[in-house]
This record gives sequence, structure tokens and C-alpha cells, in this order.
Amino acid sequence: MSKELKLGLFSTICLLIAVWGYRYIKGNELFKKNATYFTTFEDITGLAVSNSVTINGFKVGMIKDIVLNPQNVKKMDVYFSVIGDYKVPKDTKVELRSEGIVGGKFLALIFDKPCSEGCAEEGDYFVGQNVGLFTSMLGSDPNTYISSLSTELKTVVEELGSEGSKGSVNNSIKQLEFVLKNITDLTNSLNQIMESNSRSLNQTMQNVSKLTAGLAKNDDKLTKIMDNFAATSQNLRALNLAATLDSTTITISEAKGAIVTLEKTLENTNKTMTDLNMLTTKMNSGEGTIGKLMNDETIYNNLESTTHQINLLLQDLRLNPKRYLNIGLINKNRPYTYPQDDPAVKN
Repeated sequence: MSKELKLGLFSTICLLIAVWGYRYIKGNELFKKNATYFTTFEDITGLAVSNSVTINGFKVGMIKDIVLNPQNVKKMDVYFSVIGDYKVPKDTKVELRSEGIVGGKFLALIFDKPCSEGCAEEGDYFVGQNVGLFTSMLGSDPNTYISSLSTELKTVVEELGSEGSKGSVNNSIKQLEFVLKNITDLTNSLNQIMESNSRSLNQTMQNVSKLTAGLAKNDDKLTKIMDNFAATSQNLRALNLAATLDSTTITISEAKGAIVTLEKTLENTNKTMTDLNMLTTKMNSGEGTIGKLMNDETIYNNLESTTHQINLLLQDLRLNPKRYLNIGLINKNRPYTYPQDDPAVKN
């Protein structure tokens, strides 16, 4: 076999594979019989070319094309193919169903019985209808499931919070009941407190109103005060605050040293006060000379008598110095000057 023949044969095989792949992508089998039909929907959200066409859940074809209906722009014509020897009745209905909550859409062919005569032919039109998510997932009659679910849910709700019921949800409902009761009691207590303090609250609100009125009357003064405060802030900003802070830090350090010295002084003072208390205690108890002088009346009387005698002696010495001193030593011409506040002179 020549190279040209081999190349031609290889090219023919590649061409056939390409045609088969194209027809397969378009929903046609190369070696199987397929028939094309179409239907119409108003909303085909989620439906795309190459999505499945099923009979009782079994894939029998694919969607070939989706075009705008030429007579009504609010509808879309969907062309699909059925691959194989499937005879479809003319009264077949096409349902647009959902594959799941997050899945796409597909077409389901619905008919009651197979046909032997009067079957649909190539290019026939089928009536299309949209099917909801629950109907797609639960079947053609979801009312049974919904009724059963409603009954079970009603039973669960009726048993919530009842005594003897099991489950953490039931316990949570009981705890919630207690919490709500406590909240109700707390609300009643707060209402009582508010009622008993309503006069005080009214008086407080009146005072607040008066204060607000006073502030409104003195708005100009407050504005001036704020302006003065702003000017003071600017002046403080202009000052050398760093040097002031350094001086303050030094002063604080010196103050700490003074406090330490003061603490030592206070300790010495406490010690002195302790000794003074001990001395006072001994004096009060009559110990020592001072204690005896303070507590013994005889010694006090003797001291008072002795003091009186000394005063008399000094008075006599002042008034009659000739008795005690040499007469020649006294200057007769010098007059005697009485001392200030002389006890001998009676006012």
C-alpha cells in the first residue's frame, strides 16, 4: 500500500471521527437512529444545550438547540433529540425539571402508555410545562410527602416543652420557659421601681430641662470660655513643654528624695514620741524626780514655800542693799531706778 493511500485512509478516518464527535456533541448518535422534536417554555433558567432528556429518569436524548419563538418573544423553543428506537406518543408532555437544589435543568418525557400507531414523527411539537423543585425531587405528587411532614412536625411541636419528652431541644424549651418567667418577674420588678421613682425621674428631667435652658441662655459666655480655652491651649502648645517636663521630672526626683528623708524623720519622730510616751507614763506613775514633783503634793508645797522665801529675800536685798553690801561701794549721788513691773510697787 502506497503512502498516498495510507494518508488518504487516515484522513478519511479522522474526518469520520470528527463528524461523529460533532454529531455526538450536538446530541446525535452516528450509528443510532434519532428523532428531533421541539417544545416551548416561557422560562428556561438553568437549561442549556446538551442537557439530558429522560424517560422515567433514564437518559434517552439530549437538547440540541434553544431559539427564540418567532411568534412570541416571551417564549423559547427548545429542540431535543431522542436517540434509539423509542416510540413516543403524540400526546406526550415535556416537563422542565431541576436536577437538585444546586443542579441544572433537564427535560422529562411524560406519557401514560407506549404507542404502536399514530406515534410522534420527526419535528412534532410537544406541550411543555415547568415543574417546581419539590415536585422534581419528590415525584409527581409531593402532597403526600408534605402532608406526612406536616403531621410529624405538628407532633414534634406539640411535644416541645412537655414533661417526659426526650431530646436536647425539649430541654432547651424548658430552660427557655424558665428564662422567660424570670424575665417576666424582672420586668414586673422594674415596672414597680419605675412607678415608685417616677416623681424623682420627673424632677430630674425638669432639672435637666432647666439646665439645658440655662446653657442655652449662657451660650455666648460658654462660647467665650471655649475660645479662651482654645487660646490657652495654643499658648501651652507654644511653650517649651519638653524643658518644663524635664524640670518637673527633676523636681519629682528631688521630691522623692525629700520623701525618703521625711520618712526617716518620721521614724525618728515616732521613736521620740514613743520615748516621750514612756517618760510621760513614768511621770504619771510617780517614777523619777519629775514624777514625784508632779504627784507628791508635799514636795510641791515645799518648793512653793521655798520660792516664796527666795522672792522675799531678793525683795529685801533690792530694797535694803546696805544690809548685804559695803556702803562705800554704793554711789550716793546716783538715784535709784525702780525696775519695770516692780512687784513691790502696787498699782
